[in-house]
Amino acid sequence: MAAFNRPTNATYTVHENVTVDTQDNEDHTFCGIMFPVKCKELLPIDHLVIKSVSVRGRLGPLTVWVSNNEETVIPATPVISDSTASRRSSRRRNNNNVRDPSNNRMRVERNAENNRIENSIDLHPSAWTKLYDKSHSASRREYVELVLDQPIRIKPGETRVLYIHSTLPGDEAIVYDNSYYGTSSKRLEDDKLAIMTGRAHVSTRVFGQEPIWGWGNAWRDRREFVGRLSYGTVYKLWNPEVHPKFGGRFQDGARALLMCQRHCESPWSILPDECVYYILNMCRWDWFNDCSDSMKDRRRMERAKQKQQRDLALQLEQVAAATTEIAATDDHSMEDSKPSANESCCARVTRSQTRAAHDDVELGDEDAEEEEEEELDEEMDEEEMEVDGEEDNDDEEEDDGDDSDDWSDNEDQYHTANRRQFSFYHVDSDDEDDQTNRGESAENQRRDWIRRQFARIHVLRALASMEDQAVDAMES
Repeated sequence: MAAFNRPTNATYTVHENVTVDTQDNEDHTFCGIMFPVKCKELLPIDHLVIKSVSVRGRLGPLTVWVSNNEETVIPATPVISDSTASRRSSRRRNNNNVRDPSNNRMRVERNAENNRIENSIDLHPSAWTKLYDKSHSASRREYVELVLDQPIRIKPGETRVLYIHSTLPGDEAIVYDNSYYGTSSKRLEDDKLAIMTGRAHVSTRVFGQEPIWGWGNAWRDRREFVGRLSYGTVYKLWNPEVHPKFGGRFQDGARALLMCQRHCESPWSILPDECVYYILNMCRWDWFNDCSDSMKDRRRMERAKQKQQRDLALQLEQVAAATTEIAATDDHSMEDSKPSANESCCARVTRSQTRAAHDDVELGDEDAEEEEEEELDEEMDEEEMEVDGEEDNDDEEEDDGDDSDDWSDNEDQYHTANRRQFSFYHVDSDDEDDQTNRGESAENQRRDWIRRQFARIHVLRALASMEDQAVDAMES
């Protein structure tokens, strides 16, 4: 009976087709582009099917590659010692009054970005699968669709990396854009899929490490895909075990049907549970007027509930630890409340010796205080020198970090990509705010970048004027 063998996902190949078209600022053209694609967990999706990708440029012999399953992804998270982290945090707190608040905010955002899970994929053909290999004539304005030989299946929460490459001589094969907002920013996203910032390739050889100029780095970080992705969605079908994955309205409808089925006066009462389950199994996830907004609300409620549970568990642990500590302290105080006879005798002898030596100590107090002050001054001087050296090193590191957030025209910083691995972040974007809030955040980041550039220009101009004044003074 079909009611006892309910499918778990849609049996039709693709439920709906969607084409996503990224922005095109016509920033650059090079030999290849590599970018991550994530299937979001917001909707009850079984998997996405990417069928084709479209690009433009001079094209030529094109190949399309996809990273293997996520089991081959190697986690790479930086480790910082506790002492170093504490020293840096204390110095940064002390310097908050003299630093620009916008810089502090950018550092907080960058630290939050660094706390995300970073994964790396080897830049070797063994870690990738080739899905397309054909030659195309130049198409500088219109997108050319590359239909993949084998569609890419992406599960919810999974991230796969696409790599499009051309062996055409020169650097005008594929058009791409610069990234303005960091390696974890999203190029484009909808309710099901997110395209993230990737890297460009400037070698005519697939996964080649030698650029077309014969020297330097062949990879450019923080570059973005320009083109189209055509994909289909296969949704999950309702079953009791996946009931929490569906929207609140669908859950209310399922609950109402089962309540009607429990009443004897209802016509639904003649149906067994399996038939009701089968009817719900054939209903699409949005047939009860669920939408992406209601799914986001449900996800926020779930996360708030999980946070409350974690906070409650943490409070219980703290109460248990405090109770154990109080009990241990009480036991220890009870043992120490009754001193022995030997301890009393030793205490009396100690007090008598202290009174006898008190007069001698007073005579030498002034000399001892002077010596202690001198030693303390020397120690403080040494500590200040050490802190100054560490601050210089930290300032250099922070300057490097600030430079890495600049626009990608800074060739010195953006030509130092990792040649062995491509790293990306798993960005959790299922519970983000509306498009207006995202636009405001992007605009704020752009303003911060412009403010930093103007500040640096003013500093450079001041240094140049000081140097000119010094030269004039020496000549005069």
